Formats: sequence, C-alpha cells, structure tokens
Amino acid sequence: MIKVGTVTSGCPSPTLGKNIAMGYVKDGLHKAGTEVQVLVRGRSRKAVVTKMPFVPAKYFKGIAPAHGQVRLAFMAAS
Repeated sequence: MIKVGTVTSGCPSPTLGKNIAMGYVKDGLHKAGTEVQVLVRGRSRKAVVTKMPFVPAKYFKGIAPAHGQVRLAFMAAS
C-alpha cells in the first residue's frame, strides 16, 4: 500500500448510516468517485472520495440582519 494522503478527522454519521472522514490526498486523486484505502486504527478500509458537504444543508441561508436589527423565527399560529 502506498501512502497518498492523510485523514484529518472522522466519525460515524447517523444521517448517512456510515462512517465519514475528511483529509488530504495527492493531486490527481481528489476527484469524486476515486476509490482509496484508509487505515483506521491499523486496519485497512475501503473509502470513496466524495464532494462536500456529505449531506445537503436544509437551513435558511439568507442575508445577515442590518446593524441594530435582530433576526427572529416565527411559527404559524394554529
């Protein structure tokens, strides 16, 4: 096995139901879909390079409030 990068962090993803990680790989191996092997606690595991974010964000990405204003969230009354 040839070292082609370094994992910087990883954890289980309850949303995806699998483990995820971030790290660096050599130039040319960064394309989504590239299959690699990673060492996790001394054991080799299969992994696939994926675009980020792993899960699309579903929160409001609106503009920041003007100085002196406060943003509030409202729920429709029943």
